[in-house]
Amino acid sequence: MVKALFIDEEALKAESILNDNIDPKYLKYAIKEVQSVFILPLIGTALNNELEDQIDAANVTPDNQVLLEEYIQPCMVKYSMYELTTTLSYKFQNKNVANKNSENSSQAGLDDLRYLQNRFRERAEWYAKRLADFLCANTTKYPKYKNQSGEGTDAIEASEPNYNCGMYLGQY
Repeated sequence: MVKALFIDEEALKAESILNDNIDPKYLKYAIKEVQSVFILPLIGTALNNELEDQIDAANVTPDNQVLLEEYIQPCMVKYSMYELTTTLSYKFQNKNVANKNSENSSQAGLDDLRYLQNRFRERAEWYAKRLADFLCANTTKYPKYKNQSGEGTDAIEASEPNYNCGMYLGQY
């Protein structure tokens, strides 16, 4: 469960191509998903908990501020765009899942949405690799990065990002 968000809705809008009139509940949902599904496995439970605790206490260390602003947040922006591509296209309602449109615009087709998702995923994976490389190069500043001792059975150890290129490259 996410205790504190690494990026807020306003920052997500400011750092992306998202329109200002998007309902904040969709943005918050995407941010929480990205933080749990993509960022947590990259940085591990120990570092994740440290960052959340510091944000919650409004006492983020300078090193963690750099990590958040220069590495985690840009990665979260791209992964949020990836998540929001379908979240904003389809609305869950009482009787159905609807694909809404407006009078003044034309609706993107499923192929267009897949193209956009792939593009955002590729960018997000690049930022994820950049984040992992930064943490690997700065393990003395971030000792909790590969150190998961004492976190319990549900701890997630940090791992390198996976790439989805759509082509099988064989075993290595």
